[in-house]
Amino acid sequence: MYTLYPIYSNGFGATYLLTDNSSYDTEARRIQLVMGEIALIIDLLEIETLLKVINSSIKGCSCKNCKEDCIPKQIKCDTIFFKLVFKTDKKNIRILKDLLEKTMFEIEMNEILNFNNINYFFA
Repeated sequence: MYTLYPIYSNGFGATYLLTDNSSYDTEARRIQLVMGEIALIIDLLEIETLLKVINSSIKGCSCKNCKEDCIPKQIKCDTIFFKLVFKTDKKNIRILKDLLEKTMFEIEMNEILNFNNINYFFA
């Protein structure tokens, strides 16, 4: 049986650690990302890929026509298992970035503390 443990949430969505048999092991690093009515099962590598796409979209386009003022109306991200096309605006892009960055921070902090035998599992 799989169990979901909350990692981080904000006004846009939430992330949960997906574990088997109530194990606190983060080695598997399977994460459920919930955004509104959509839930994705992803890993840290896919989060990093999505963050790169988000950071690129925040910078905007630098072509002669856009002059860096253009924030795209959708984000496209391909992973091994799915292709994500996410329609959004500038505000939601920044909130999604916050959600993903703080999720990664919580997981990495948990791993460091576990390595030092400090019992901590997502406050």
